[in-house]
Amino acid sequence: MERWRGRTAVVTGASTGIGHAVADALAHHGVKVVGCADLNISNIEELAKKYEQGPGSVEAIECDLTKPEQITAMFLHIEKQYGHVDILVNNAGLTHMDTLLTGRTEKWREIFEVNVLGLCICAREALRLMQKSGVTDGNVINISSIGGHTHIDFPEGHFYSGTKHMVTALTEALHREVRAMEPKNNIRITDISPGIVITEIGTRAMSQAVLPMQPSNALANDYQKLDASDIADSVLFVLAAPQHVNVKTLIVCPTQMPQLYYKPLDRFIMERWQGRTALVTGASSGIGYAIAEALAQKGMKVIGCARNIAKIQELAKKYKDGPGSLEAIQCDISKPEQITAMFEQIAKQHGHVDVLVNNAGLSHADTLMAGRTEKWREVFEVNVLGLCICAREALKLMQKDGIMDGNVININSQSGHAEFHFPEAHFYAGTKRMVTSLTESLHREIRAMEPKNNIRVTDISPGIVVTEIGERSASHADHAVQPPTAFTAQYQKLNSSDIADSVVYVLSAPQHVNVKTLIICPTQQPEL
Repeated sequence: MERWRGRTAVVTGASTGIGHAVADALAHHGVKVVGCADLNISNIEELAKKYEQGPGSVEAIECDLTKPEQITAMFLHIEKQYGHVDILVNNAGLTHMDTLLTGRTEKWREIFEVNVLGLCICAREALRLMQKSGVTDGNVINISSIGGHTHIDFPEGHFYSGTKHMVTALTEALHREVRAMEPKNNIRITDISPGIVITEIGTRAMSQAVLPMQPSNALANDYQKLDASDIADSVLFVLAAPQHVNVKTLIVCPTQMPQLYYKPLDRFIMERWQGRTALVTGASSGIGYAIAEALAQKGMKVIGCARNIAKIQELAKKYKDGPGSLEAIQCDISKPEQITAMFEQIAKQHGHVDVLVNNAGLSHADTLMAGRTEKWREVFEVNVLGLCICAREALKLMQKDGIMDGNVININSQSGHAEFHFPEAHFYAGTKRMVTSLTESLHREIRAMEPKNNIRVTDISPGIVVTEIGERSASHADHAVQPPTAFTAQYQKLNSSDIADSVVYVLSAPQHVNVKTLIICPTQQPEL
């Protein structure tokens, strides 16, 4: 967080809950925080006293986000006082407990004014100040909701969820507008979407409900929940990511939440994984190699598998005296019998695996119109079937040995979540869409398991990372494609270490937190 020291952040809805925790965390890391709210402004003023001697500062501004003129007045004050904004955390939110069949028009309008229109006005004004003052590396963070990514079976929250779906769309649209800006910049746009967090917004809404419903404490007791500090940690992670990395979407939910965090690097907590066993597939190069090294560095017993294990064996020498260890196993993930043999060997030597990182991937440069059947089958065998078999066998060993807190991490792709306009990779992208679906399905199967457990399932979906898989697929093409260097030269790209950091973050999240989906792309990556 060093580069943010002394810089200015605006946090909306900063008087309680998530906003208060975010304002506190940023000031603690040396940021000059402007916290605004329309209620309980005294809470922000009290927080300001805590930082009178630094390292950061907090200023309280009373502002009702349903009043556009108050928002513009606030940003005029900020411009006079600070010159610009470096960070905007659009946290303020509102809900009223009404169904769509019986809802009150004026209450719907209030929710829209805060959750959507107020958010848009704040983003517009913050970006105007950034442009005017030449800030080229700012960050706009929209605190959305898991309800903005899926259907929630809670009728009194349907309109609220609708606004959050709109926020999801607007966040992506803002990202695209910022990427198209001239001159080019490194301003980042992020959607952080928490699951259940008990905050004043929910308590207040339930107390005002028109229809009979569960009281807030009963609702809260039905589910494990996140703390406001968990979301503040997510904000710190987003800001701590290297400047070339844009954390676009971060969905964070309680581990035990039925039918959805990147801590800053100096806050990674990996002690509970020291001495425990991790299997990393495709560990001989690129992302897998970086993950295997990062986990061994954190004290884990890492098993790295690949078809060619010479590089893993060489890396293992580095950790022969600790802090962790690395063992190489030769295994072709396209061969089911080799996978089961590998797990039999692991069971004999280690008993089980605590962490599985399904990283192995394959692509061949073929269009759907001219593709080679045998190459499509190879891609499917590795990217989908091999992944499923590894997950199945790892979970069998976890269940057999009573492992209740393991983690299955599927290294997916941004192409598994959005249309991917690179014809030679269309079949590859199709397999990644399937991985997205299978990861969610696996999460649901594990949540339904008896006895209850804290095993977590995570989808990490990177944007462009130049690795051996891309170079190999392009070189094997039967028809003309852009050589990998020409293709990647067009775009800023991620390093393998950025993805390894993501894996370490997922594992370091508290046990009650499941990072379900982490989409990470280069800051300058256009839509592909």
